[in-house]
Amino acid sequence: MKVLKFGGTSVGSVESILSLKQIVEREAKKQPCIVVVSALGGITDKLLETSRLALAGDDRYREEFESIVDRHHQMIDTIITDPQDRERLFNTIDALLEQLRSLFFGVYLIHDISPKTQDAIVAYGERLSSNIVATLIKGARWFDSRNFIKTEKKLGGNVLSAELTNELVKKTFTPLPRISLVPGFISKDRVSGETTNLGRGGSDYTAAIIAAALDAETLEIWTDVDGFMTADPRVITTAISQAVTTLPCIVFLFRHGPRHLPKQLSLRRTGAVLAVGLSPFGLTLAPNLVIVVMNRAALAYGGNDAVSAYAIISYLICIVQLLLQGVGDGCQPLISLQYGARNKSAVRQLLQLAYGFAFFIAFLSMAAFFLLLDPIVSIFGASDQVSQMVVHILPLWIWAFPLYALLRITTSYFYAVKKNAFAY
Repeated sequence: MKVLKFGGTSVGSVESILSLKQIVEREAKKQPCIVVVSALGGITDKLLETSRLALAGDDRYREEFESIVDRHHQMIDTIITDPQDRERLFNTIDALLEQLRSLFFGVYLIHDISPKTQDAIVAYGERLSSNIVATLIKGARWFDSRNFIKTEKKLGGNVLSAELTNELVKKTFTPLPRISLVPGFISKDRVSGETTNLGRGGSDYTAAIIAAALDAETLEIWTDVDGFMTADPRVITTAISQAVTTLPCIVFLFRHGPRHLPKQLSLRRTGAVLAVGLSPFGLTLAPNLVIVVMNRAALAYGGNDAVSAYAIISYLICIVQLLLQGVGDGCQPLISLQYGARNKSAVRQLLQLAYGFAFFIAFLSMAAFFLLLDPIVSIFGASDQVSQMVVHILPLWIWAFPLYALLRITTSYFYAVKKNAFAY
């Protein structure tokens, strides 16, 4: 048995939700599947925003609510082709939307919203989406997760009632249908019976709870990006897949045999992930390797005094390197955002500003070290011999500050404009 979880972006568009259907139907031919889905992408935020407007007595809450209605109606009209299935689904969805409309209207009238009402409102996102997906996938059986995911009050919040939940999950899914469809995120208080939720990211938690209770063979969290990212790729156009976390995942997949490999995993895609992931990993690792090599060289050619001198130099150089790294890391998402918006003039302005600020820090640091070299070195309390070595050697390193500034900003620029190969 396998548990598959699909997030908001996986049910957020016609293309993605039809892809979900293909994935589930393919997996269900091999073994029973429990499918956990989130609300349609962006709907949870819209529910919260509509609540905020209704609470403030702002009539615009009606427009926000109608946009929620239109979003779900359009999805149904597009993906549900059977007339009878569509009519039954519209009846279910419209009944839920009318309940939601009444909740918003009540909040609008009394200018107040309790935690109980807020939890009830945000639960509709998953209740709506899961019914749509259950109708789309032939033979899927819909389960209301509030009937078996139970919470209890602790320290003013809702926490999972684990023992009761495990018992109810096992009871609910015995016998196990071929395809079970479950709304994520939502739950119910074990005492009051009020609708609660598992918090942001709660759909992942729902899937994990079910997988653990039923001792599932596999829990798969499906998403629409290649790996762990440094930023939201919909906002930052060149977010970097992290090879450090991607590699163990690839090893796991290959170790468990080809039948566990998704069709999307190919040498080409794996190579593309590693191509952009190894470069920042190497850029971070390289200075540490240099420190190891330099320490061994210092010990071999100058003994303990040389190692001590290099330690002081490393501390001082690291301060400037971190400042310049901050400039590079800070300008990269800004340049990436403007590059994605095809605003070339803004890219040039940001690049010029980054270079200017980085070189300013580099030359200011050089001046500070040259003018205050003796007082700075004395702070470390080293012996006279070690201090003299630092005073004589450090100026050679200081001249590299402008070069390091050039390196950091240029590398960040290459990442930001999708020229990752040049970053090596």
